[in-house]
Order: sequence, then C-alpha cells, then structure tokens
Amino acid sequence: MSDQTPLSTASADRSMIPRNQIEMIWLKATQNKLALRYIDEIKELCATFEGREDFAEIQFDAKSHIGSIYLLKKSYKKAFAIDLELLPLRSVTHPNYWGIIYSATFNSAKLGRTAEVRPYVDTYLLATYAKETLFDFDFHLLVLAWYVTHFPDGKDGSFDEFKPVLSAIVSALDIEVDSSLSFQDRVLFLEQQKVKGAKRFNELYEKKKAASAEEWETILNTYLVNEPILAYRKLALRRFKKDS
Repeated sequence: MSDQTPLSTASADRSMIPRNQIEMIWLKATQNKLALRYIDEIKELCATFEGREDFAEIQFDAKSHIGSIYLLKKSYKKAFAIDLELLPLRSVTHPNYWGIIYSATFNSAKLGRTAEVRPYVDTYLLATYAKETLFDFDFHLLVLAWYVTHFPDGKDGSFDEFKPVLSAIVSALDIEVDSSLSFQDRVLFLEQQKVKGAKRFNELYEKKKAASAEEWETILNTYLVNEPILAYRKLALRRFKKDS
C-alpha cells in the first residue's frame, strides 16, 4: 500500500463508528512501519468526537492504540506512561482491559517498574480467571508467569490467593503437573508446555495449507489423538473440523 496518502480525519468516512476509524489508522500505521505521524492522526481524529456521550470510551480506545504503536516502536517509557494512565480508568472485566494489562506487564518488565502494575494484575487475575476459552487461559497463564517471575514471594508471602487461578488453567489445558513442584515452578512448567502446544498448533496450520482433503483428514485426526493439551484440541476442532 502506498505511503503517499495517509488516512486523515479530513478524509475519514464519518459514517463509520469511531472505533473502526481508529482501527483504520492503526492498520495504516502497521502497513507503514508504524510511522509516528499516525499517532497525531489518531489524536486528531479522537478530538473530533469530543462532546459525545461515548467520548471517554473513544479516547480510551485511541490511547490504547497509541500505546501499542509506542510499544512496537520500543518506546517503552512512552508506552508505559499510557498504561499507567489507562489502568485505573476501566474495570478489570472490561472487554479490552486485557490489552492494557498485557502492555503494562511487558513495559514494566522492560523498565524495571513492575511494582507499579502489580495491584492491577492482582485484581485482574482474581476477577477474570473463570473463563472457558483458550485465549483467556493462554493470557492468564502468560500474566501469572510474569507474576511469579517478578514477585517470587507471592502476595502477602504466599500464592494461596492465586491457587484457583492456577487450578482453572490446569483444568483448561488438561496437563498433568507434578504436585511436588512449587507454585512458581508449576506455573513456569505450564507456560513452557503451552508454548510447545502453540508451536504444534501452528505446525498443524501450516500442514493444512499443503495437504489434500484426504491427507488433511488423516493429519487432523492424528493431531487430535496425540495433542496432549485439551485447549488446543478444542481449538483445532473449532477451527478445522468444520472444514474437513
């Protein structure tokens, strides 16, 4: 895509909802090496909606995208400043809150400022772990691994509060874990297994591209028999079985 005609608020389709307009600029940015001028475009677009009843939500979404550009450009201090601004503005159960938690944990680790994010992570994990999708458990495990890495003594000297979080993850992934391991080691073990499972799933996806219909049926059935992680088996069934 040409870089000569950047999307601007002047040319944006005003019939589109604000979120979609912001997404269009974000997409344009990703296609053009995340040029920082797109941050100004997002800000300019956002300002045109000031006074609307839903302006706070629009502004939250706009700043989230700006923070993502900074993160991907490795401007961690600027990205983290946005994280700290946005973290207290929404309930941890807000549909898009996970993106801010991810950004905040990542940036805080880069900057050595994890203590500033910890209270939000505490609340997020304890309030949202009871989910059923692969993505939710995948993300909770990622955040829990961040937690045990940076706070090896847990909360108030133990990980007791987080045991239900870990139990939910184990149930979703259906992986046998050595109960003699410490809480931290169990979390890190599961994270390692999840990474391996993701690699196997991506390999399955690549095989599908090259396989005939007959070959694919055999490949998929073999994967479903041999894949040890329940969540990935469920994901494969949901994504691929209907195409078989």
